[in-house]
Amino acid sequence: MSQASILFELSNLSCRYGDQEVLRVEELSLPAVPLTFILGSSGIGKSTLLEMLGLMSNTYRGRADRFTYQGAQDLRGFWDWPQSKQAHFRRSNFSFVFQQTNLIENFSILENLCIPLMIQGYAYEDAANKVTATAEKMNLDAQLLLRKATAVSGGQLQRAAFTRALSTDFKVLFGDEPTGNLDSGNSRTLMGLLKDNLVERGASAVVVSHDVALAEEYADCIIRVKRMGDEDRAYGLIDQNCLSISQ
Repeated sequence: MSQASILFELSNLSCRYGDQEVLRVEELSLPAVPLTFILGSSGIGKSTLLEMLGLMSNTYRGRADRFTYQGAQDLRGFWDWPQSKQAHFRRSNFSFVFQQTNLIENFSILENLCIPLMIQGYAYEDAANKVTATAEKMNLDAQLLLRKATAVSGGQLQRAAFTRALSTDFKVLFGDEPTGNLDSGNSRTLMGLLKDNLVERGASAVVVSHDVALAEEYADCIIRVKRMGDEDRAYGLIDQNCLSISQ
């Protein structure tokens, strides 16, 4: 695998909450494919891996041998950077979508979806145009964008959350059970729309899921987190053998 095709590369990395190790990454070269799924049993460290890759929280301890982004950016010292530099890096590279949509109830859907773009420096009118174009690709009705977040269904809210994440300028989208509240049909529809959008823009997404069938249908790459240790000190383990890539 060439350096240009690697999204993240990690080796000898330990993630901990306090003194408790929850995830160990021995060796992993994650390719820059459109859609990667992280699979594993509950509590095994899937979300911890996502938080670590997306630089959402400082869970890794010590000095890993390697933690690079796009084959060049060394992220081992990220949590020592000034907060303004950390925020700029996340804004410039990453986007996020979660099971909980976290939309502001007093705002319209459109206003909610424009906020991340305005943080990136867009004027409201330009942000609204960009959001509307993305919403059309996500089959989200333009009239629905004018409603308050409390006046639409859960499925529509989740589609709005995807639209918000996809409207921003990003290189990697991270999703933690983003279709967990949807039925199988809506999950497949939304994942298909996401995959099409990623391929069109040449971006990548890393998604945590319990849905093996969804991963097998849409993933270009699957990371399976293994359980290691005894019952009292179990932790997740990832090595290059945990990675499978669709051909």
